[in-house]
Amino acid sequence: MLKQEKPDAAWDHLVDAQMEATRAAKAHDCFRHLEHCYHRLEMIEKIVFPPQVFVSGGVIVYKQECSICGEDYGECEHFAGKPYMGEFCYVTVKDVHSDHLSFVENPADKRCRVTSFNTNGGSRNWMTWTIEKDDENI
Repeated sequence: MLKQEKPDAAWDHLVDAQMEATRAAKAHDCFRHLEHCYHRLEMIEKIVFPPQVFVSGGVIVYKQECSICGEDYGECEHFAGKPYMGEFCYVTVKDVHSDHLSFVENPADKRCRVTSFNTNGGSRNWMTWTIEKDDENI
């Protein structure tokens, strides 16, 4: 993606690779060596990309379900992040209310970040620092 001049997409792919390496290392002892891969990917992040500003949304969750059995999460016997017969368990949020947005240093998901901000004449891309013109300013 970097060769195609798509740094935002490259960032997302890098973060996906980091997350999958972490998940695999947790899934089974035979994949522990992938922790080393995660650390290499983390170094690539620090060398290739500018520092990012991460955000985290605060929400109130009224209902959540287990992805394995569909029951209310917490009432079933499954644990989020653990594999069951080749499928990772995760929590599906069904009823949620947005509460706030915070800036954080260590987000649960590095894809939750500031991608651009408003400036004179348009919006500045955080990765490339280029200004994308607003239609009304053309």
